[in-house]
Amino acid sequence: MLLIKNNVAFVKSMDQIATFVDECNVHFTEEGLKIVAFDNAQIIYLEYELSKDAIEGEMPSAIFGINIVEFNKIISKINSQDKLYLEVEDNSLEIIIRGSYDRTFSFPQKIIDEKELSIQLGDYPVKLETNAEIIKDVFTCARVVSDSIVFDCKSNTIDICAEGIYGKYKTQLPAATSVNFKAKFSSIHLGNMLKNASNETKLEIKLSSRYPFYLSYNIGDNNLKFFLAHMFI
Repeated sequence: MLLIKNNVAFVKSMDQIATFVDECNVHFTEEGLKIVAFDNAQIIYLEYELSKDAIEGEMPSAIFGINIVEFNKIISKINSQDKLYLEVEDNSLEIIIRGSYDRTFSFPQKIIDEKELSIQLGDYPVKLETNAEIIKDVFTCARVVSDSIVFDCKSNTIDICAEGIYGKYKTQLPAATSVNFKAKFSSIHLGNMLKNASNETKLEIKLSSRYPFYLSYNIGDNNLKFFLAHMFI
């Protein structure tokens, strides 16, 4: 039986994944928990990791397919005083919540196809590190006027622009850049990626004309990585 030490951060992370993914495999390994999945439209690819240090108990070696949306509905009822346990059985995943009263849920195993995206992060020519508060505000403002955002990468800066029937929006952020190019992405998906990131969360963003938009951040000990496909300019 595995105890998730910080159940609040874990619940927020699962809710973040369930924003995009209906079903996924949970990998139980000696290093911890891992999830890799595409959304249904295969526009977003995500990776999730929770290290063994954030889990109490002996890790099994198993891959368990679940409906992450239903899983999220159950654990969303947990409060900070409750304790959350996971236990892998032969054909089921037990969710055990212990608090003012105990309750146990059993999830049947699902067979889920899984694909991994292989990208060398060192190949991205544009890198930006900042607080989530800034980027969330940028994405929110852009969403007001358009469902897409254009990133115009120049020497040491990124011009971020949005234009639609409701007007125009533009801002500029400093960034480490080595090439000039423009890239366009969905402002809806970008905003949803930060649904559960606190304003103080440190973000790592990478851009490339060849590769998907890359965003990484932590919720407690939970690491989330997102890759978003380009839109045509």
